[in-house]
Amino acid sequence: MATKVLRPIRIAVGVMSVVLPAIVAQAQDQAAQIGNLEEIVVTARAREERLQDIPLAITAFTSEDLQKRSIDDMRDVARLTPGFAFEEYSGSSNTSPVIRGATQIAGSVEQPVSFFLDGVYLPRSYITDIGFSGIERVEIVKGPQSARYGRNAFTGAVNYITRRPGDEWSGQLQGTLGDYSRIDIGGYLSGPVVQDKVGMIINFDTTKFDGSWKNPHQFCDINFSLGTDCRLGGYDKTTISAGAVFTPVDNLSIDVSYFNLDSKKEQMAQNTFGELGHNSSVMNCGQYNPDVRPAGSGTGGGGDWFRLYCGKLPVSPTMAVDPRSYGTQLDADFLRIGVAYDFNDEFSFSYTYGFVDAQIEANRFSDFGSNCDYFIPGACVFSGVAVSTNRTESHDGRLTYDSGDVRVSAGLLYSPYRDVTGNAFATQAPLTAPPAAPLHPGNRSDYLLYFLLGQSLTKNKITSPFAEVSVGLMDGKLRLGAEARYTHETRYQQALSSGGTGGLLVFSGGSYTATYNSFTPRITVDYNIDDDRLVYASAAKGVKSGGFNTSAFLPENRAYGEDSNWTYEIGSKNTFGNFRVNADIFLVKWKNQQIPAADPQNPAVLPIVITLNLGNTTSKGFEFEGAWAPNENFNLSGSLYYGDATYDQGTFHLNFARTPAICDNVVCPTNGEISGNQTPRAPRWMGALGAEWTDSIGGALNLDYYIRGDLSYQTKAYADEMNLAYVPSRTVANARLG
Repeated sequence: MATKVLRPIRIAVGVMSVVLPAIVAQAQDQAAQIGNLEEIVVTARAREERLQDIPLAITAFTSEDLQKRSIDDMRDVARLTPGFAFEEYSGSSNTSPVIRGATQIAGSVEQPVSFFLDGVYLPRSYITDIGFSGIERVEIVKGPQSARYGRNAFTGAVNYITRRPGDEWSGQLQGTLGDYSRIDIGGYLSGPVVQDKVGMIINFDTTKFDGSWKNPHQFCDINFSLGTDCRLGGYDKTTISAGAVFTPVDNLSIDVSYFNLDSKKEQMAQNTFGELGHNSSVMNCGQYNPDVRPAGSGTGGGGDWFRLYCGKLPVSPTMAVDPRSYGTQLDADFLRIGVAYDFNDEFSFSYTYGFVDAQIEANRFSDFGSNCDYFIPGACVFSGVAVSTNRTESHDGRLTYDSGDVRVSAGLLYSPYRDVTGNAFATQAPLTAPPAAPLHPGNRSDYLLYFLLGQSLTKNKITSPFAEVSVGLMDGKLRLGAEARYTHETRYQQALSSGGTGGLLVFSGGSYTATYNSFTPRITVDYNIDDDRLVYASAAKGVKSGGFNTSAFLPENRAYGEDSNWTYEIGSKNTFGNFRVNADIFLVKWKNQQIPAADPQNPAVLPIVITLNLGNTTSKGFEFEGAWAPNENFNLSGSLYYGDATYDQGTFHLNFARTPAICDNVVCPTNGEISGNQTPRAPRWMGALGAEWTDSIGGALNLDYYIRGDLSYQTKAYADEMNLAYVPSRTVANARLG
């Protein structure tokens, strides 16, 4: 790749959390207890079930887990979940979730892991990490879930479950203080408005953090935008949510919930160096680049520097970032209406309406130097200048029959959505005095030069019937299950006219239409050895939607197809008194993988990247989770993951085969073959270990307390498909007293 981007490891520091007493009564218990082990109830299959009874690989965190383990975002969830990796770039405008090594390497808006809020699909990567305010539980389901969830649950799904109103009035107020101006304040109030008929809940949370990475820019302390406190990686987020449950009669339930997220994030600390621009001299392998220029040398040559980087990515202790770059600003609204009606003890009907409305602006500084000369002499470069809006609706209705031994469910999903996305490359003069105003992504007059790299309007309609049946045999010990979903998707995209100068990019607007049809089954066999031991096997197909290449030069390249995978899994769930162990082995066969490629027909001077279905990937490995509670005060937990995810023979990444050549047939093949290479951003080994002590102090204090420590580890992860540069292995330790 031409540019290597490193997101430094976040260093966690201890904070003190103060929880005020409940207003009237303590919140209801989130989980029952078996011995001294916590029993978690999940809703991954649209009904309440014990985690140990489900023939799926699921990791779940209750709200108590989130608090005790200091889990603040999805990256924290990932480091404690075997087989799940999650990174965010450019201040969360672009996230990269990976399950079992299946990394999405194309710049597609469709990710291989789907995210849901109470079953409502979150359609874009910038609204996947919504925080945990008002969240009762987070469920990470591994393996394709297209048959149950649809909507690109290609290798798995993450579902946020919100806190529901309680039968008694209760509330909580809590706060967190930390260094770098960390402050969190949040709480909730819940209870019955009309006993047994109407319940309500209100949640509020605000969190601020200045960031921990130093920004030495001389004007870093201006005060009109987020990126002005002389540190990077800070944020200011406010979450407000409310819900109500109506039960007019015993067999009818209507619940309505609203969730708003207002998030402002600074630019993250990331070191960019490439064959053109800042730190070009760091490049150390591949072909020589005679065209690189040192800062301020004009447009001429500048020496024999390399085009690629090999080895461990370096870390800069400080990063000078123009304070006019503010990362991302996101405003998102989520609305859910659910209706559940029981005809009798066996037949029921449910309907869920979902609505998502999100807007994001991003403005990322790319030069990382005080002179702003590295890319274009005399100008600062702001890349990823983006404005995006998304509005999605969904209607999901299903009829269910459940007699115990036989379960049958069938339904229909209909979901239209509208998406406007734009990306730009812009320049501005270096700062010689404190600026008077920030730069706005959508306002071209704020910049000296403004290249609109792409702007498009997308309209989709998805119609998806689905069904599932499971039959219990041998007095319910053996159960055979089958699920299937047929998805018909019509996608329309209009590319708004875009252009550039200096051979950067030229193409005209146009409109495109594509239709995608897919069938995604799942077959499951599970056997209960006894009430505490389950073994299972499954085979499931996942499908991820295709899309458009609006910048492709030839019409036949302006749409790319769906990719698919079959995942085979064998697992076991066991509880032996105060010891619990779950394990599984898996095999993933991914075909027609969407891979970025340099458009060979585009006459632009610089390579124009499009997406094509070019490759296959195989991933195989195992996952393990265990917990042990030797007494009522102490418990241990741990997890381990191994995944061998590599590209199959005959897979090529044409970005490495472009002209002018960047590979030299020594460190990488000039034809761009990546066969046998490990998928990027996917560590081969992951592990976690946690210990917790809970006790009480009697007497006048009458205080319950806990002490918890967690340790997580992962091996190195490659930054590119050619396996040249890598982020080294890392260990994160965390401790908390509360």
